[in-house]
Amino acid sequence: MLGCVPAAEAATGLGVGVRGHGIVGTAVDEPSGDARLVFQDEGQQPVEPGGEFQIGILGMPSGWDTVSVTSPALAQPVPLVPSAQGATDSDRNAYEARASVPLGVAPGTYALTATSHGRTVATAQLTVAFGPAMIRRFGILRPDVLLGDPVRPGSTVTVLLGDDHPMPGEDSLVAKSPAFTKDVRIRTNGPDDPGCKCDDGSTLYTGHTTLRDDLPPGTYPLTVVSHHGRETHTTQIVLAGKPVATGPSWAVWGGIAAAVLVALAGAGALMRRRPPVTGA
Repeated sequence: MLGCVPAAEAATGLGVGVRGHGIVGTAVDEPSGDARLVFQDEGQQPVEPGGEFQIGILGMPSGWDTVSVTSPALAQPVPLVPSAQGATDSDRNAYEARASVPLGVAPGTYALTATSHGRTVATAQLTVAFGPAMIRRFGILRPDVLLGDPVRPGSTVTVLLGDDHPMPGEDSLVAKSPAFTKDVRIRTNGPDDPGCKCDDGSTLYTGHTTLRDDLPPGTYPLTVVSHHGRETHTTQIVLAGKPVATGPSWAVWGGIAAAVLVALAGAGALMRRRPPVTGA
């Protein structure tokens, strides 16, 4: 399909979790005792606002029954239970062991506190941060032109940006270029998606615009700002060949309209000056 990248190039090898975050972690600043919280790749992988991750506890005394993990960064407490009767570790695959960070949580470091029957048994530090964009495909295309190939001035084109790591809730972006007749808003789940989707798993932003027909052949920048203004992505549009015939320009249509108005005004003046017809 247009603008596609083979699936083999899309492999990341990342573990389980929201957008590839792993679920192997360790606690820091633990209270005395052997219990420790496990989450997010040794605690080094941050979680994004709006993201989720698995959490568990290891090293509890045999016979424990429940632990609750709380944090200002979590939407609600996370209940942990033993993986089996008499086990010292929790069931990290349980649905209840999923922790979620609300979209409104500001980036920063937050304390995780695990308590059992009113006693703190383990603590850890959770990092909340926005992840970087991962742009796989970006440019303009037409049904007869591949992504990045030269396009004739005056063409109607699809603007496409594929991000492997989009921001949660960011469903539209604005694409700008001096080669466009006007800025274009590109959106997710647009009508172009079926023809542009590949097996690379990226989130697509697409939209239509028209290229100016009064520009000389050359290279022009195309820019999109994403991640709520924190990241700017730039690629090049190559214009080549004769402009696409789009009919008379607005200036020509304006001249024609003005001429018609003048002619109508003149006809009206002649009718007003014509002497009245008298009877025989």
